[in-house]
Amino acid sequence: MTGWLSLIGSLFILDPMGKIAEAILTRPEVPSKQRDRLIGSVLDKGLAGWVSRHRQMGLIADTETDDRWLTLPDQPYKVRSALAVPILRGTELLGILTLLHSVPNHFTSKSAALMQATTNQIALVLENARLYSKLNQYSKALDDELEKGRQIQIDFLPYEIPQPPNWEITACFQPAKQCAGDFYDVFQLADGNVGLVIADVCDKGVGAALFMALFRSLIRIFSEQIRLRGPASVILKAHQPATGWMGENSSTNLAHLKALSAIAITNDYVAKHHWQMSMFATVFFAVLDPATGLTSYLTTSMGDMNRFLSSGTRA
Repeated sequence: MTGWLSLIGSLFILDPMGKIAEAILTRPEVPSKQRDRLIGSVLDKGLAGWVSRHRQMGLIADTETDDRWLTLPDQPYKVRSALAVPILRGTELLGILTLLHSVPNHFTSKSAALMQATTNQIALVLENARLYSKLNQYSKALDDELEKGRQIQIDFLPYEIPQPPNWEITACFQPAKQCAGDFYDVFQLADGNVGLVIADVCDKGVGAALFMALFRSLIRIFSEQIRLRGPASVILKAHQPATGWMGENSSTNLAHLKALSAIAITNDYVAKHHWQMSMFATVFFAVLDPATGLTSYLTTSMGDMNRFLSSGTRA
């Protein structure tokens, strides 16, 4: 450019609401307030505004004879011909590209067709950019929700692990994803015994985490609420393992049996009320008597309409 305008242009990018998201102006850098006024004027009364309203190309052969051209105050360049092309994707206006020249009749139908092809490519790029932006927003929102789920899941794990005299119990938890179905629990029973749980709900993600919370809560609740009916000797004989009960303390064995029965009730509850989800958990549940070291345990699958897969009592 030698002293006055040769060929320059401007570009307006619109957001989904039709407002200016980005703008590249023909003028040098101007204060933001003045910039906003210039853009508002052009989109209200100028050629860009006409293109925006009509959704079609605007070609001005001579700005001095076309009322679509708006001469701005203190305009630092001379414009005699102009071409404004809408950037369309379907019927949606994504932006407007404007070319200006200092000579009348500079833009021809051939140059207009070339610019139309260019804006079609720009429209594709802008649409992809919007989709990518939406994808990032959805991804961030999903990550935020998964992070909340992860924190909720962690809150279901014991903050403080009971430490009976002469015993040290530790645990470590590292889910494969933000939310998972793996869980553990250590809790004190009312009779002084300690419940120990290691479990894995099928699948990963939020669904498994929700069922993990359900299984964990039911095991705790039922472990405290079970009340076996009948004489201790009769109950122990009816549930005696193939290898026999370990130890001579029938009250301890009965207390263990009571707590372990919580697994059967949990299984029945989940199988009855949530069978449609086809979710199950593989569980190791043990009851420890810290005073004697006697530990009763079972391993089973809960929630899939199966009862105990295997169980036993060991010292």
